[in-house]
Amino acid sequence: MNIILIFPPMADATQPYSSLPALAGFLRHRGWNQVEQMDVNIEFVTHLLNGKRMEQIAERIGRRLARLDRRAALKEDGVEYALLVKAALKAPFVISGIDAAVRELREPGCFRDLQRLNDSRRLVHEAFEMLSATTFPLLFGFSNTTGPPLDTTTELMHWAQESTRNPYIRFFEEDTLPKLSRKAPGAIGISITYRAQVLAAATLALLVKKHLPGVPVILGGNIVSCWYDGLERCPELFDWCDYLIPFEGESALDRLLNSLYGEKSLAHVPNLVYRSGDVIRKNPVVLEEIDSLPTPDYRGLPLDQYLAPEPVLLLSASRGCYWSRCHFCSVSASMRPGYRAREVDLVHEDIVRLRERHNARCFAFSDDCVVPAFLRKFADRLNRKGPEVYWQCEVRFEEALTERLLKEMRDAGCLNLIFGLESYSSRVLSLMNKGIERRQIDRIIRDCRKLGIAFNLQFFFGFPGEKPADAGTTTAFIAKELHGAATFSFGTFEVQRGSAVEKDPAAFGLGNVDHTCGPLAVKYTYSPVPSHAQKARDELKEKLRRIIKYPYPGLSINAHTLIFLRESGVPAMAGLYGPDDGKRMSSTGAVPDLMEERLIRQARQSVGTFRHHAADALPASPEYTGKQREHAMLYDYTHDSIVEVSPLVLWILQHLDGTARPSDLVNALVRELASEKEESVRVEHLAPIVRSALEELVEKHFIAPLRA
Repeated sequence: MNIILIFPPMADATQPYSSLPALAGFLRHRGWNQVEQMDVNIEFVTHLLNGKRMEQIAERIGRRLARLDRRAALKEDGVEYALLVKAALKAPFVISGIDAAVRELREPGCFRDLQRLNDSRRLVHEAFEMLSATTFPLLFGFSNTTGPPLDTTTELMHWAQESTRNPYIRFFEEDTLPKLSRKAPGAIGISITYRAQVLAAATLALLVKKHLPGVPVILGGNIVSCWYDGLERCPELFDWCDYLIPFEGESALDRLLNSLYGEKSLAHVPNLVYRSGDVIRKNPVVLEEIDSLPTPDYRGLPLDQYLAPEPVLLLSASRGCYWSRCHFCSVSASMRPGYRAREVDLVHEDIVRLRERHNARCFAFSDDCVVPAFLRKFADRLNRKGPEVYWQCEVRFEEALTERLLKEMRDAGCLNLIFGLESYSSRVLSLMNKGIERRQIDRIIRDCRKLGIAFNLQFFFGFPGEKPADAGTTTAFIAKELHGAATFSFGTFEVQRGSAVEKDPAAFGLGNVDHTCGPLAVKYTYSPVPSHAQKARDELKEKLRRIIKYPYPGLSINAHTLIFLRESGVPAMAGLYGPDDGKRMSSTGAVPDLMEERLIRQARQSVGTFRHHAADALPASPEYTGKQREHAMLYDYTHDSIVEVSPLVLWILQHLDGTARPSDLVNALVRELASEKEESVRVEHLAPIVRSALEELVEKHFIAPLRA
């Protein structure tokens, strides 16, 4: 019997996730010889990221714009229109550059040059922006999706069948389903690790039930584990899948397959959830003995197809979180039942085996956090026995993470550490029950910098009880750390399903947590929402925007980070940052008189003319009066800026070649108009309009004085 394990879009396309290899390794170890892994996520991404596909998407963008342009008013379509305008202006650059960008991301040399890495990742990002313009309000990013809530089966099924906006339908019908049909599966397992994968998983399951009737569809993974407590309220899930396996899936899947094709009884399948008649049945939850688990088996995955020059493989040294007391966190839902650590020798054997099997040199631990005692033993094994590998993991600011231990880890190949900082306010850390102190934070960060270990700080604003002064303390601390091999991941507080805050909101001063959104929700809206949180986040983002020299390299905790650190060295990460100079020229005094300067345009610009003015996203130039029936939008690719320009300024720009001054062009235009019997047009009328527009365009780097 052929068992097909599927990892659906959207997720990180730089490396394979570990859920399928863990299941495949276990099933093969138990004698299931026909187990195939399909990373449909990377298949979808590579299907999308090519010039021909971008041309097709650009045509769809044009058709949608034409339809909206026929409307007298946009009303609720204004945001979509702005996305379409931006995508249309960027399309020529994406179409011409995306194939080379994908090739670059598979070349080691790209990871020795921040500019090359930035430029290539930017094109991938913008390709997804183009796709998003055609699927709005479903929005795609480099490794995720956002959009409408999918918290009920009704909402999920609506979008799973929305053929005009759901891009997975056509891809699955034309690519994935024919592959599945040829494989003649006896069972299909779909692993849903991230919320961004829910729509694709539901779409694929629905299509499998339609086109491959009789093939059991099994859903598992972290998101299914999050749904566990609400599954009795959504029996409709079982209209498009047959079985759910929340929590850990190795033994459960093995026993389920034996039941389906042998014993026929489901009663003894651990962790299983299924529908029997009108009743949702939940079998007892069983924990895995993780020391008895085999090495994850990545064989069969297309390791040469990921957007990276070499494989970066995920491993687990433990399951669950050894601290597991932070009030904001639900811990990884699939590992919720309890913390267990794998023997160091077994993890070392996993590394050795995967190093030999796949020539893998880079590894990322997917643990919630790795305990210092394990790190000490693990570093000792690698330092004494090898092999030479490079790795990263998530850790806590523990007193036991000493300078000596960090040095041993660095010598053993540790390049990057991910810390759950959450806040730098002692008061907020206490409210969160983080169990860490600022002196530990300061000392460990200082040691990482001294020893040459990169680090990522993860934090958020707005935990219940946080005050503006607390957020200011965190912001000031982060501003001080914006240098060297430091990266940052931050946002605002969310009420996670299963967290202490969600279970007892009143204890944290929340008046309401809305549990009515649906049984498939993994986070909840709440009140009161602190007004300072979003402001603090936005101010810090602006601070970063001013000093980050490369906005798209994506260096934080992913596969690209490890490869860059290995190829370029940890000190090279400092190249991300520049001085906080505001990144803007002053429009007053920057050039004595722009009208008398010889100006030239930047090399890569595009112009589009659109019927509507999407004011919220596309700022008008000063000379815009709002009376034009069409709006000319000028886009500069180098600086990723869009402005609206009048036909007059557009004419001036089209003649700026470094030989003529704007004043000469205005005089020429006046003479031309006068010859057409428009004597009322005078230089003193046009010059102020042109001067004002040119000041803005110089400030935004669309044009620049020609210097000898």
